[in-house]
Amino acid sequence: MSGMRLPLERLQQFLAIVDSKPAMSVVFLAFNGWILLFFVCFGLSWVVFAPFRRLDLIHRSDWASRVVSSINATVGCLLFAKLVFGEEQLYRTGVFSNSAASCGLWKLILGYFFYDSLLIVLVFEVHEAINIQTIIHHIVVTSAVIYCLSSRDPLAMLWASALFLTEASTPFVNLRWFLSESNLKHTRIYVVAGLLMTLAFFVARILFMPYTLYLLLSNPNILNYLSTYRAFCDGIVGGSVFVSIYVLNIYWFYLMMRGLYHIGRQWLLKRSKEELIAEKNNHSVTN
Repeated sequence: MSGMRLPLERLQQFLAIVDSKPAMSVVFLAFNGWILLFFVCFGLSWVVFAPFRRLDLIHRSDWASRVVSSINATVGCLLFAKLVFGEEQLYRTGVFSNSAASCGLWKLILGYFFYDSLLIVLVFEVHEAINIQTIIHHIVVTSAVIYCLSSRDPLAMLWASALFLTEASTPFVNLRWFLSESNLKHTRIYVVAGLLMTLAFFVARILFMPYTLYLLLSNPNILNYLSTYRAFCDGIVGGSVFVSIYVLNIYWFYLMMRGLYHIGRQWLLKRSKEELIAEKNNHSVTN
């Protein structure tokens, strides 16, 4: 346990150093780093995954971008979970001592949002509903994070860092897409992946967001740390972000439930036909 703590402490120190550098320089370097990672994932997917080679260029780009988004979500969630929930001082005193590390990490992730937005504009069909919704999501989150970085308010940064944990559902969404593009839609693993995706999305995005709000507002130490003016600003920005993102999450969850309904309906119809055929065969054999 102590062996893991040392690398995590060094990582927090590194992120705090990142935060001490000019914001635009860090974001620009991170932006180029995410682009480089995209091309690395594109090349590795060509070598490792046979289904990837059968796709057209647009779907190959989508595949590589989803690998990158899964890396961003997984690493970001692990780090933010450690920074937010692994800090006892925050809940005792209301002081978010990991605020600098969170700011540094958010600067790196801002590079991801700019890279992903550019990828959608240059490669994918921007007018498609899912891409429009993704762009809106990126704009809202990016605007909120820029506010947090400029205000340097620990509570605002804590709120943003906790909300990133909703990205825990992203790898499951991407897994289901990978299985679909690999022509595995009619397999049991695809159905299981769909169920896991829906469950993870429900827990991470539908349940966790209100829980985070309760966690912050129920701690008097955190609230007493704020001035009236800063509490008002955080309430306006945080409330706007919460409502817009939560409404979008509910809509996406509705689409997932509708997809599960159609899959379940098709499965029941298929099973009914098989039972009917088996009954006819048994009837003909007895005759």
